[in-house]
Amino acid sequence: MNFRLFFLQRPLAMLLALCVIQLLGCGYKSMGNNATGPAQTVTGTVAAVTLTSVNNGVGGLSTATAVTLNVALGTSTLTLCGDDRTSFTMNSTVTVSYTNATYCSNLVSVKPA
Repeated sequence: MNFRLFFLQRPLAMLLALCVIQLLGCGYKSMGNNATGPAQTVTGTVAAVTLTSVNNGVGGLSTATAVTLNVALGTSTLTLCGDDRTSFTMNSTVTVSYTNATYCSNLVSVKPA
């Protein structure tokens, strides 16, 4: 009886260990604090501004603003963390400064071009 119990406990212990390793290996990154590199800029005419949602890194969703700019060679779409719709006026030409992050970019500034 002890022999059978030993072979049943060992796979369960290994499965539990693998589950814990998976959970610890996932990691956590908050949306707004993981900007990478210097600020980038793009200049264009505001073509669309919509409120959307993005992954927040822990299995949920967070609010984001999708902005489409008409630029010289087509369009450029930015996904900015938070609700920044009031920073963009349709059909206005702007220079947007932002820093890239994992799920959305962090808005630095919006200036008339």
